[in-house]
Amino acid sequence: MKYREHIIGATHHASSISELTCPLCGKPYLRRINRRLIDRLFSVLIPVRRYRCEDFSCQWEGNIRAHSRPRHHAM
Repeated sequence: MKYREHIIGATHHASSISELTCPLCGKPYLRRINRRLIDRLFSVLIPVRRYRCEDFSCQWEGNIRAHSRPRHHAM
């Protein structure tokens, strides 16, 4: 079975658990999964995380832009 894939745009950030609802079915069943090589390469430009909907009837899989955090450098 081929999963439906989608990249959520810049307006949606995965910043909290309450926001992680499936963009296809709207249910809060998203699980974070391992990224593919292409996702890792793309994430160099725009940080993304890969998720899959656990709802059997939906089975959406795709990337959601990660909430960017300020990086602190130790001196």
